[in-house]
Amino acid sequence: KNSVKSSNYPEILPEDVFFELIKNTSWPIFDIFASFGINQKIVHDVFAKKPFSTFRNGAKWPYIGLSPRVKELIVTSVKIAASYEKKKATCEDFLLALIRTPKETWLFQFFDFIGVSPKDFEAELVKATKATSKLNDPSGIFAPLDGILNALENNMMEAQDMNNPFFANKKQEGKKSE
Repeated sequence: KNSVKSSNYPEILPEDVFFELIKNTSWPIFDIFASFGINQKIVHDVFAKKPFSTFRNGAKWPYIGLSPRVKELIVTSVKIAASYEKKKATCEDFLLALIRTPKETWLFQFFDFIGVSPKDFEAELVKATKATSKLNDPSGIFAPLDGILNALENNMMEAQDMNNPFFANKKQEGKKSE
């Protein structure tokens, strides 16, 4: 958002989000980009050439927020995350939404320009998405801990009736509460 505002562009485009994703080296998406030889320098160099260089025409505009394209991609990425039973969408889900949205042809042009198969890139994103969805899997590594916590919560709820003196109080009838 800050880089778009400081450049006096009117809205955040999917291309802007892509630029920000490529900058971060701490998320699993970095490994996927690296495995295909995609890095910040390559993205910058490619977007300096036509037809990519025309996505920002250099005009100065007042900032208005997220573009309708980005909003649509966010909704799609949340749907993708939900399809993998994830609690929230990740960068991988956003990129999957970008690949699976037919209107976003620039990404396919980008992959074609650098010689990367969009299907192969999508397959790696799906693997990463499935891996992160396993973190939310109830039969995963945290299942024993979840079972213990659930048992404790259930026992505490049952024990509340006996240990809490206020649970024995009955509501008084005939008296209006204020």
